Amino acid sequence: MIQSGRSRTAVALAVAVVSSALAVNCARSGGSRPTAEEAKSFLDNANQTMLRLGIQQNQAGWVQQNFITNDTEALFARINQQAIDAVARMAKEAVRFDNVDLPADRRRQMQVLKTSLVMATPSDGKEAEELTTIMARLNGMYGKGKWCRTENP
Repeated sequence: MIQSGRSRTAVALAVAVVSSALAVNCARSGGSRPTAEEAKSFLDNANQTMLRLGIQQNQAGWVQQNFITNDTEALFARINQQAIDAVARMAKEAVRFDNVDLPADRRRQMQVLKTSLVMATPSDGKEAEELTTIMARLNGMYGKGKWCRTENP
């Protein structure tokens, strides 16, 4: 079978792209598969990080809900963005351990980590900041709401 110059070039280009992708993937993984011990270390670090950020979120949330100002909304938005970014990063990293044989409790922790993010912020920093700021303002608006009793319900 005789191939035209264009089809040979297309085939060569496709082979080069696939080879490059495979080489990059192998370089990223370091040629070795992750171990159960690495998964345990990853989960320990993720749990510590999420505990620290969760405490900070609750502290900022309490202050923002009890002292509703532009400043407390900004503080709450900032810590929420940090927490969302951290969980999104860890959820992506957890995929590395999908094919690792783990005890049931660790497998469940990986699954919960990968599905726990309620809302991911945009990858653009300014858009992510805008979204978390809107979330904090909505929370503040709810807290500032007034109930108006009507005479005729």
